[in-house]
Amino acid sequence: MDDNEILLLLQEEKRLTSMKDPEPQVIAEAIAAFALNNRKRERDLNLPLCNSIMFPCLTMVGTTPVFYKITITAALSRAVQTGSYPETETRVFCYITSLPRRNSEGMRPLPNRLKILRCLEAFKIFLGN
Repeated sequence: MDDNEILLLLQEEKRLTSMKDPEPQVIAEAIAAFALNNRKRERDLNLPLCNSIMFPCLTMVGTTPVFYKITITAALSRAVQTGSYPETETRVFCYITSLPRRNSEGMRPLPNRLKILRCLEAFKIFLGN
């Protein structure tokens, strides 16, 4: 959080053997963060509502990250709140790191660690200031 708004989302699945897909959960968290950020802007800060917010997101399965860029719009948030289909499609951008060694080894091997750290460094541009 930056003072009063959520800027980054992280969804972690600690068990490597889990078959749970963290992607739906991080998308749901982005929609909830959009609603919370706008509620805080309106009620606490007396600022106008945002029409859209782009959230950089990470999911972690063990120590292997997957990077997301999810833009939530007011129309999508309203559709979720009312249980209806949104009029426009929402695109979720995803980058799955291609590691030198097996993904299941995560950051254990040095070549994987170097690749993941490079990806994290590149991902910083989406975090703003």
